[in-house]
Amino acid sequence: MLGSLVRHLLWHARDWRESLRQQASALRAAPLDPAAAERALELGVALEAIEPDRASAVEMYLVAWKAAHAHPLALNRARELCQEIGDLPAAAKIARLEFQHHEDPRFLWLEGVLWLDADQPDRAVKPLLTALKAMPDEQSLAASLATPRREWPDVRGE
Repeated sequence: MLGSLVRHLLWHARDWRESLRQQASALRAAPLDPAAAERALELGVALEAIEPDRASAVEMYLVAWKAAHAHPLALNRARELCQEIGDLPAAAKIARLEFQHHEDPRFLWLEGVLWLDADQPDRAVKPLLTALKAMPDEQSLAASLATPRREWPDVRGE
């Protein structure tokens, strides 16, 4: 659902795409506070749904997260969009932020798998090992950790 900011922009602008871009630029330059977080989250949804500009939507979701670390759904959606557009290194970095917020080792597992998918096995091993220590009975995780060793025999990262 569109918030009041976006509805106002769309209703009053001649060129709503340019208005959305200008609002995004203003938010990037604005001080980060909870009000900016709400506007950035709303704008991210609009950029994703209306424009559609996934890269700018990711940027707004990350602004929302940075402004007030109270929007874990903004991180989740940013990571999903990064995966959709193929920016797997960015998705892996966002998975790390999600781990830091939730302290759930499944996000480390996800980070490791994303690094593997991005053909960066050296960066995958450490999060996978840390996740395996937290979830030693998870057989799929152990298999994920075996992948870089099998496919890239000279992988480092331990």
